[in-house]
Amino acid sequence: MSLFSITSKKRSSDAASVEKKLKTDTNVAQMIFKQIEEDKQECFSFITKYGVDTNEFLHLLGRWTQNLILKYEQNHELYKTLLREKWEHGELENIITDHNSSQLIYQRLKKLLDWQQTGVTNLKIQFTEAQNTKHANDKLKKLIDELLEIMSTMIVIQEYIVDKNTNDCAQINILLDSLNQTKEHVERMQKINEKECNTICIIGLEKAGKSTFINALLGFKILPSKIERCTQVKTIVKPLVTNDSTLFADVEFYNDDEFKDAIDNLYKKQNETDDDFKQRQTLLCQLQQKTILPNSLTKYYHTSNDNDRRETIKELEIYITDEKYLNIVKHVTFYTNKLPGENYILVDVPGCDSPIVEHRLSAIRVVQDADAFLFLTDGQRPSLTDHQIQLLNEIQHGHFDGMKRAFGIITKLDSCQTQMKYQEHYTKAKLELEQKGFRSEHIFPVATNVTLLEETKGDRTELRQVKTKIQKYGTLLQGFDQCKEKLNYFIEEELPQTRLKQIITITEDKIVSHINDVLRLFQQISSADISTISSDDYIKQLSLNEWNDIFENKRYQPILARASRWQKETLVINRTECQNILTQTFAENFQKFSQSITIQSHLIEHAMLEQHDIAVFQMNSYEVDDKQRKTITFEILRAINKASDHLVIFMYNKYIIELQKIFNAICPEQNNFFQIDLTMEHYAIEVKTLILRVIHPLIIATIRWSHTNYVNRKNAVEDFIRIAPIIAFDIRQSNSEISSHENGSFKKIVNEFLQISSQNTISINQLLSITKH
Repeated sequence: MSLFSITSKKRSSDAASVEKKLKTDTNVAQMIFKQIEEDKQECFSFITKYGVDTNEFLHLLGRWTQNLILKYEQNHELYKTLLREKWEHGELENIITDHNSSQLIYQRLKKLLDWQQTGVTNLKIQFTEAQNTKHANDKLKKLIDELLEIMSTMIVIQEYIVDKNTNDCAQINILLDSLNQTKEHVERMQKINEKECNTICIIGLEKAGKSTFINALLGFKILPSKIERCTQVKTIVKPLVTNDSTLFADVEFYNDDEFKDAIDNLYKKQNETDDDFKQRQTLLCQLQQKTILPNSLTKYYHTSNDNDRRETIKELEIYITDEKYLNIVKHVTFYTNKLPGENYILVDVPGCDSPIVEHRLSAIRVVQDADAFLFLTDGQRPSLTDHQIQLLNEIQHGHFDGMKRAFGIITKLDSCQTQMKYQEHYTKAKLELEQKGFRSEHIFPVATNVTLLEETKGDRTELRQVKTKIQKYGTLLQGFDQCKEKLNYFIEEELPQTRLKQIITITEDKIVSHINDVLRLFQQISSADISTISSDDYIKQLSLNEWNDIFENKRYQPILARASRWQKETLVINRTECQNILTQTFAENFQKFSQSITIQSHLIEHAMLEQHDIAVFQMNSYEVDDKQRKTITFEILRAINKASDHLVIFMYNKYIIELQKIFNAICPEQNNFFQIDLTMEHYAIEVKTLILRVIHPLIIATIRWSHTNYVNRKNAVEDFIRIAPIIAFDIRQSNSEISSHENGSFKKIVNEFLQISSQNTISINQLLSITKH
């Protein structure tokens, strides 16, 4: 064999050897890349899960918050001194018994004493002046406002007394309730005085002629007047609307809730079966749906001539006379210019003796809200019935000077055939009314049929015959006009005077007594003589007795209790929520700051080729692997540091600052009254120490050392197990797969180490043998 042949074979063999070596280096580079990626993934997973030891952090928060609470308790006397200075200067707000409040109480008491001495006298003077003027309503408004102010003053003082009285407050509360009732009474009078129109209620038995009386008053037949029961719903007569003279009438319906309530409380008729009652309820519901207009509870009727008016009246008669509409129609209102005055309305209700329960209740309600009453009684039945007497009792007992507001209207005397018969019925009816309290000058016999015939231009022959017959019947022909004149005079002149007198009576009978009670009760809790002591001396005397109670019960203790409750709810009751939010906050921030590390590609082979070494033909993978891991380790630690900073900010704001806000509530008048001694940097040191205590050895054990550096890798795992044995045990028990790359993953080494440890035979030699296999 020639030398050339031998040389050629040698070159071929060297080329193959070099190619094999390059392939081996490539495989090594790929293996290192895979190991780094798997270790990185394993490291990140464990950092996210175990970066925050929730139990340690929970106790850390407990210590932080407890230190703040202890500081608050230690500063008890300091806060008491500082707050007292503010209290004495009137700088504390929302404290009923503070300096400002006490001064206001003093001022109110002085005002009450002055009013006790001169108030009633001044009211009587104003009352006398109001009787000689046409502006009685304005005077009444002023008097009512003054009384309400005095009663509000008494209520404030009495509530102050209740707050200060540590004994049984039952008697005080009874007096306070009585005062409130009187105040409500005066407020009702205020509303009555401020309303635009007074209400004149027309009441009486069925078929007493109420509808005919209203028709005569209006000048045409609006309301039905028949032998059978006529009026089923409340009917109102008002003056014409200023801007709409064609408005003749309107019908207001009950809304759905009111109708439902009426149906639910519908009274069962006598001898009505259950099935018939249910059927009646069903039919009423169906009728209500057909009657009410869409999106409107009021139906308006405009007329421009007599024909329109007649057609409208026919339709309205159905609502007024048909019992089925009793629980559907709230009221029917007519508008006219025939009323004797402009500041009142007439209300006609069904007869008080109606067998229908709803009628009787409606009559009672109208009487309760009315300002004056036209009480119609049938002259052919002059004796008053039980139903009439019941209504009169309601007027007498439910209204101030109730019978002075009542007008007795004796109807149907024109039916008497002789003057003697007329005089007999009239005298008996008038005597009955006077015995029940009616003023003689408020009793009128009326011939409404005559007036109606005159106004409607009815049968002239019939009119002449009736007038001829009754012209000798006393004042019967003039009674209707006399009644209208007297009614208008009463509304315009007498009613305001009656209300003024009512105010004076309330003052003398109740308000003066309330003032005496309030002043007497105040003397029971205070030795101060308000009539002689100055405001400053009064405040000083109170301050000596009250400040301790104010500070403890109004400021210090409520805030301490609130802080303790917040601490328990946050760290104990909501323990799991607190732990989860800490873990989540750290994990989210770590993932954000480590994202560049996660997506980073490690070009091991490229780095091996670029590495300069004196040994050109041999490539060293160890130094490249170690350098890459060292770089990753520092980058992870920087991400941990940033995530820890954000966790500190979160914990500081959510827990420390929140507790500081609670403590600052002891003095909301001053910003940052409660100061935190430690800075955020101090809290950051504690947080980072806790995190790095576990995370630093975990990073070293998972990513820092190459798989070829068995001893360092083993020692790092052993150090981690000594530092965090519980986490190591939890890692061993977890279900994640163990990496299959050479020498095993971090978890694999932990698993084997703890397995030997559990057999109580662990030694460094055994651990070395494990890592060398």
